[in-house]
This record gives sequence, structure tokens and C-alpha cells, in this order.
Amino acid sequence: MPQLLSLVVDDEPSVRAYVATLLRRDGFRVLEAENGAEALALLRGLAPKITLLVSDICMPTMDGVALARAVRKEFPAIPILLMTGYAETPPTEFRLIEKPFTATAFLNNIRSALRDETRTASSD
Repeated sequence: MPQLLSLVVDDEPSVRAYVATLLRRDGFRVLEAENGAEALALLRGLAPKITLLVSDICMPTMDGVALARAVRKEFPAIPILLMTGYAETPPTEFRLIEKPFTATAFLNNIRSALRDETRTASSD
């Protein structure tokens, strides 16, 4: 089975590194970006190969919600998991995990996002 390629987007280097490490330990290859604009540029160059997007919501330049909406519009097959450390009311159209989270909770969310996308793609 080929390794899945994920894109992790967070303006906090320590959070980005932690999430990337969790994904690598679970068998993913990982690309990283520090904001939504950088991530969208990467996606446009590699979209068919990227199988998962994990993004923080609050970031400068382009926030995670704007990124997620752009990705959903341009690349609807890519599963998206948004992360937040704030008690704001997040958008309900995307899967969300609140920081801080455990490795187990994070990976369970990732697996659910991938399963949901597989089911959606097979029912089209």
C-alpha cells in the first residue's frame, strides 16, 4: 500500500511539527505549510497526490476556514481536518478537533475523515 501524502498547515512551528510527527508515525508522508496561501499554492501543484489536509483555523495571510473552503471548491475529494485552540464557533461544514488533543484523538479523527471520504467517493 503506498504511503498517503498529507499537508499540515499551522503558523506555530511546534504544533505543525507535532502534527507532522503524529502523521509520519502513522505511515503518512507529510508536507508542511505555515499559512493558507502557502498551502493552497502547494495543493495546486500537487493536488492529485495529496490525500489529506490538516489545518489550523487561526493563521495570518489566509486562515484555515478560507483555505478549507477553497480546497473544498477546487479539490472536493481531499478530506479536511481543521484544528482550533479557541472557543469560537467553528464552521460546521468541516471536521474539527480542538487543541490540545491527544495523539489517539487526532489519529482517530484522521481515520474517520479518510473513511468518510472513501464512502463519499464510492457512492458518487
